[in-house]
Amino acid sequence: MTEQRTTAHEPRIVVGVGPEQVESALAFAAAEAVRAGCGLHLVQAVDLTPMAADPALLPAVDMEAWGAVQLAEAVKIADELVDGAAPVTHELVRGTPVGVLVDVGRTARMVVLEHRHLSRLSRIVNRTVAGGVAAHLRVPVVAVPSGWGPDGEP
Repeated sequence: MTEQRTTAHEPRIVVGVGPEQVESALAFAAAEAVRAGCGLHLVQAVDLTPMAADPALLPAVDMEAWGAVQLAEAVKIADELVDGAAPVTHELVRGTPVGVLVDVGRTARMVVLEHRHLSRLSRIVNRTVAGGVAAHLRVPVVAVPSGWGPDGEP
């Protein structure tokens, strides 16, 4: 697993990186990190829990490699957004997204996640990572809608 940490700018803003888009969450978190003068920490959770009897399961090595690629892309975007005004760190952690983000988020300034557009029924049935994280943390959890931009455009 890849890890890069800093302690010079604690508490930092944590951004959950997942299989969906994260550009809006990164834009919000980067602006907040620069404004607050703190670090930006990107976290990719790799859940290796088997899902029922799914014959298409990827081996753990492939899942971690896939997660590392996603994380590297997000780090590149975050570096461009902060343009040197805030340190960007990252880590790839084995575990469920909610469990990993709750653990990492305990000492964060805030946790930022991208809010996907789901139907009301899907949201009720599937729950959300943001809801699970917010239920277990005492720090702000911000769900940034996909498509959000800092200039107020949808």
